[in-house]
Amino acid sequence: MSGLTEIGSQFIKYITGAIVNAIGLLVVIGFMLVFSVLLCRIDMSPLVETGWLVWSGKLTDFIPEDGRKICSAQQLNTDNNTEDQEWLVVYQVDSVRVSDEFSDISERKSLNDPCPGSSPRLAVIYDNDRGKPLPIIFPYSLDAPDRDFLGEGHVIVDDKQDIIPNLAKCETSDCDAETGVIVQDGIPELLIYGQLNGVKNQLTIFSFQQNTSPWQPPRDDPPRYQVIGSFEGSGGVSYNPDTKQVTVSDRGAYERAQLAVKNVYDLHGEGVNATFMADIGAASLAAPVKSYIDFALEDPLVNIFQTEFPEKLVLGFYKTLGENTALVDANENMLDFFAPDSQAGTEYNNNKFSYFGLPSDTLPFNVSVTKLEYFPDVEKTDVAVSYAGSTPLSSRVKLQAVIKQNKGDAEVTTTEIINLEVVFHEGKWKISRRL
Repeated sequence: MSGLTEIGSQFIKYITGAIVNAIGLLVVIGFMLVFSVLLCRIDMSPLVETGWLVWSGKLTDFIPEDGRKICSAQQLNTDNNTEDQEWLVVYQVDSVRVSDEFSDISERKSLNDPCPGSSPRLAVIYDNDRGKPLPIIFPYSLDAPDRDFLGEGHVIVDDKQDIIPNLAKCETSDCDAETGVIVQDGIPELLIYGQLNGVKNQLTIFSFQQNTSPWQPPRDDPPRYQVIGSFEGSGGVSYNPDTKQVTVSDRGAYERAQLAVKNVYDLHGEGVNATFMADIGAASLAAPVKSYIDFALEDPLVNIFQTEFPEKLVLGFYKTLGENTALVDANENMLDFFAPDSQAGTEYNNNKFSYFGLPSDTLPFNVSVTKLEYFPDVEKTDVAVSYAGSTPLSSRVKLQAVIKQNKGDAEVTTTEIINLEVVFHEGKWKISRRL
């Protein structure tokens, strides 16, 4: 028994000694680490912040508890703060049954997209720029006007476009001592496109504007990410970084001939108050600077003369006049717009452009069609049925054209209403005469 007691005593001493040595080793290693950090001036705050976020569970704060579903989460530098990046999280709400009816939904399902359906999308930016060294993650909502959704089906984020100046946290000696905020260029706006069935049919533009002083607690009233543009068009929405203009295409009234009304929007206001909206905080857009009818698709028919729709032919003709790029194939001729021996063809061949509503017979012009009407009720048809059914004979197209011409240093704008008779000749629509 005494032998067992002695063995147990020796084992305890061994374990105790090992623990003491391990503690001593840890103390030495800790001292060396602290010494190295102080000697090399290593910034340990990111490690402390990350450890705090993991330990406190705050990294999971953006996991929804209200039925929302996370579609994507990406890190972006949305405020030009070089110390850390923000998390932009896109949520799906009002989930609907996923259907393979549309090819893009089927494709996204095959790619294991977590949100392949066409449910509405919302987004939030999570930032931890307050509470050092133990940070607080704060949610900043990306709210469209009237709390509308940012897209349905898919959301695309463009964070590369610098559109207007921003209010930013001041980190230099020339900052405002009362607010700690400075006007700064070079902070890109957030362009969030909503895409449905392969078409970017929504665009909401958010501009970062520092809404609190660096020493104040975070808040989102007024919004840190202000809406400066909210657009929607059934034919697509696009932003031009060269002109800083947004073009909205709406196919509604011209779906038949694959045409669309295109509205062009420009910024108004100065500096951080520049916006596409009617005013800062407004729910509606300012009036477009230009509105015209165009082909809805980026690549119209290679040969415009093959169209089944006379209004499409007429639009193609007016788009070829003046300074606009011709849509006529190299193997065709401008006279192919006109019926043989027609009055319209004769006038065009004699350079009588005034016959078509232009203010004179002298080019160049810039012509925009702003209204276009087709009258199927006056269309005359051949009762004889061909392989394609009954054949149209003639009809009427009415349009409103806005013509701009430079005269000296001035630009003169005129508006003309034109009625044209069109005929169906050898399987193709042709312009016959002005009514």
